This record gives sequence, C-alpha cells and structure tokens, in this order.
Amino acid sequence: GNKITVHQEDSNVAVDNDAIISGDLDLEIQTNGATTLDLAGTSGNFRDVIINHANCVATLLSATTIDRNLTITAGELDTNSSSNYALTVTGQTEIGPGSGGSDQATLTCNASTLSLGSGRTSSYALIVNQGGTFAGGSGTHTIGSIEVKNNSNAKCTLTSGVTTIDSEKTSANRAISIDGTNATFDDGNGTVKLTNPASTVLKTNFNDL
Repeated sequence: GNKITVHQEDSNVAVDNDAIISGDLDLEIQTNGATTLDLAGTSGNFRDVIINHANCVATLLSATTIDRNLTITAGELDTNSSSNYALTVTGQTEIGPGSGGSDQATLTCNASTLSLGSGRTSSYALIVNQGGTFAGGSGTHTIGSIEVKNNSNAKCTLTSGVTTIDSEKTSANRAISIDGTNATFDDGNGTVKLTNPASTVLKTNFNDL
C-alpha cells in the first residue's frame, strides 16, 4: 500500500525491477529528462504508475503490465519505437492535467500492442483530459471505452491498425464519448471494432467501423 517516488536515474535508467512485487506497490516517476523504465520483474506488478514531471520522457525497456491505473499528469510515456513493448493497464488510463496548453502529457504507442481497461465498466478506460495527448501509432489496441474532453488541447489519435472497444462506462451508457465539439479526435485511418455485448452510445465519427 506504499508508493515509491523516483526523482533521478542511474545510467539512464530510473527503474530497473528484476525482483518480486508482493502486495500493492505504487510508483511515481518525477525524473527530470529522458529516462528508461524496466517495470517487469520475475513476478507481481506495480499497482498504480504515475508519470509526473514536465520534462520526463520515460521509455519502456520491457513488456509492462500495470495492475490498476496509469496516470500521465505531466511528461511522456513511450512504449519504445525500436522494440514496441506491449502495455497492459488493468484499470483506468488517464492522460493530461485537465488544464493549460497542449501536449503536456503524452502516451506514445508506436507499433505496440495495447490493452487499456479491457472490460472496465465503472468509468471510461481511457480518458484524455485537456493538456493530454494519446498518440495511437500503428499497433493493435483493445480499450474498454474512451472519453476525450471538450477542449482543443485534449488530443486523441487512434491507431492506424485495429482498435477494439469491448465495454462501456455503464452509468453513461457510452463506449466512446468525444465531449462537445472542441476535442481533437482522429481515428488514425484505422478500424474501430465494437465487441461490447450491451446496447451503447457512440458520440463521434469513424473511418472504418
């Protein structure tokens, strides 16, 4: 139930996990600059992972599973354009501080396989706030549901591959919600595939559905 906050790095590595995580352990990265993260130990995963420094560009060094939530408040998480490591977030992924200018917080997906909040119903699985950017890349994505806030500095570009939406925010009865007319949303010229077993509402336009 504790949290480790990392402010520095060694040999361009902020976190090198080669061991066992037992129980609930959270991680916040506040490294000032480009760094790398190896979050995959021999067993167990970090519960919540937060990226929170405006100058931080954290690149994955391994396929990564986060047991609960990924929050990018400031800075960038990059899945690694050379190795395209898979990223799985069991809970909610939230990008952006909710105020201010564009591109303050970014998830760069490259050609990685992503699973963000698959089957999640208690909230949207992917939330792009004002100041947040979701750069979908070209990998195969499974996302429970998506919300992009009503602000031109809330930017979401889906993968040019296939995005499978497999759930919805039950209380809103929506699988995809592009709030208002100001959000910056692009389907990436990819295909959106709906496998949600319930009736739902889509509030946007698509290239291929």
